[in-house]
Amino acid sequence: MDAFLVKQIVSELSAALRGAVVSKIHQPQEREILLVLWTGREEKRLLLSAHPELCRIHLTTRRAPNPPVPPPFCRFLRRHLEGMRIRELAAAPFDRLVRIEFSSSRPDALHDATALVAELYGRHANLIYLDGEGTILAPLRAVPPEESRIREISAGIPYRALPKPDRILLPEVTEADAARLHSTAWEGLPRLLQREISGLGQELAREAAGSGAGGPTSLYGALRELVRRYEEGDFAPGIGTLPSGKRRLLPFPCPAAGFTEHLPFPGANEAADAYYGEVATAQELLVLRQQLRSRLSALLKKERHKLENVGGDEERIAEGL
Repeated sequence: MDAFLVKQIVSELSAALRGAVVSKIHQPQEREILLVLWTGREEKRLLLSAHPELCRIHLTTRRAPNPPVPPPFCRFLRRHLEGMRIRELAAAPFDRLVRIEFSSSRPDALHDATALVAELYGRHANLIYLDGEGTILAPLRAVPPEESRIREISAGIPYRALPKPDRILLPEVTEADAARLHSTAWEGLPRLLQREISGLGQELAREAAGSGAGGPTSLYGALRELVRRYEEGDFAPGIGTLPSGKRRLLPFPCPAAGFTEHLPFPGANEAADAYYGEVATAQELLVLRQQLRSRLSALLKKERHKLENVGGDEERIAEGL
């Protein structure tokens, strides 16, 4: 999920969920949290995932089984977050950092204000729960100092966002930058754009490279068009299909990136839920196949052992005759 999709999803969530009460909290997977919310009219289910390959945030209609015993992070959130209201949702500009602010006026509440930070950064993804002063109350995944020289993440210390990457932020790309990038793209322009520019995901890097293949000026124009789309909220979220049949979640049609079809959805949340629902179903089928293969292998091994025993018995009988 890239920064463009994150912006649109958070914009939709802000309109739909401001003031909603956290009624239930689940942790269906090791790195997923599901907030069940009551808006005053209906129930909504907000999924936040720190999965290294599928980190994301969106509303979902999919119901996954929960473990028999809730993990520690889930238990902590149930005690400290249930009953609070969503006050604000915001995404950092051209970034995959989301902050959800909560508040409570109940006399029995443990906190007046808290925040849940979703850092949707691939293998560094994390969900971090903060108090009103910005101190970490509980992280989904603690990061001790010996594991990271950049930043420690543990309960009781002030929260610090990850340092900004040593790359050019997309809206700050100049014509000179575009000329340099175009002239040094011997390894492939899409890969270079994604490596050098912060705010571009894989698909949009390919879209910019395809649209800007004509030269430095056209590349600069393609990058500025992406900036315009982001700043103006010019999105048409959907699922794109490549000639190979592979499907990807997109903030808008990306024909220059090679997508030949674009299945539109009413909103980015619906598109994300449909796309990741397909991914989850495929993963579940893969797990079932692996379990079935292991079971069949064990049964075959058992039958071979039985046949070997029968053969041994026949030999002993023949020797005794």
